[in-house]
Amino acid sequence: MKNTAELRYGPSFLIIGAHRGGTTGIHQLLRKHPQLKDLPEKEIHYFDRDQKYSSPSHFAESSFFKRFKDSSFREIFQRLLKNLFIEGAGNFFWYRKFVFKKISDDWYRQLFKHVHGFKSWEATPAYSLLELEDIQKIKNLFPELKVIFSLRNPIDRSWSHLRYTGRKKISPHKLAMLLKSPEFSQRNAYCATLEKWESIFGKDQVLKVFFEDFESSPQKVAEQLSHFLKIEAFPEGALIASYERFNASAELDCPAEIRQMLAENLKDEIQRVRSRIGGRSLEWNDTFGAPPR
Repeated sequence: MKNTAELRYGPSFLIIGAHRGGTTGIHQLLRKHPQLKDLPEKEIHYFDRDQKYSSPSHFAESSFFKRFKDSSFREIFQRLLKNLFIEGAGNFFWYRKFVFKKISDDWYRQLFKHVHGFKSWEATPAYSLLELEDIQKIKNLFPELKVIFSLRNPIDRSWSHLRYTGRKKISPHKLAMLLKSPEFSQRNAYCATLEKWESIFGKDQVLKVFFEDFESSPQKVAEQLSHFLKIEAFPEGALIASYERFNASAELDCPAEIRQMLAENLKDEIQRVRSRIGGRSLEWNDTFGAPPR
């Protein structure tokens, strides 16, 4: 039986949202706050490890050697070696646990042991794809958990996704097929995602943050986060992080034909978001026909 202290280990909140939707910028801002402490890895991918999901699922394999076949897992292993031989231990013991220990709920809790006393989190955008039963598992483990959900104009997000994954020269035919795939359709289904998470955690435990607000009004987003997480105001220098671009994809105008296909495919979801959420999405129509960058 685990003692009470061990059962308290775990995240205070999660950052989820669409890929290329601003989760990294929020993550970097939160790292600047003295009451918060992040993990050595931004994305854990524990709750989406089932192979039914399209996100990285190296933890679906129980064997270390099978997991090692996954390129993203090999990158994690390289960071373990770097901590051991280059950075003077650093986070080596955390990575040793992360890489070699048996994957379980207890393993997940122990990842947060070194940050006990701080509010901590993981930022795995792919959790936005989780099915209800897996969201309920998270709720069962961490009833008081809060969730930060980032949204971005889905036209801009989709084009950024295409550039980032090296598909900026995709043909209209291939794009039409891609838009029907779970990789795109589910990641742009903001309302369906929110309905699932809010049905389990309740609306008060889910904060919606607009990428566009983060770019134009970082102070506003910082205040939202402080109030939601019940922490002090961010230090003045912390907002510098919000002006930096993280994981930026190469700037490139979206071809007119591609932009038109994205706009046509996503117009209904944009309208749903405007009706259900409002906020900055009410301005998405202003850039509806403009070339997303």
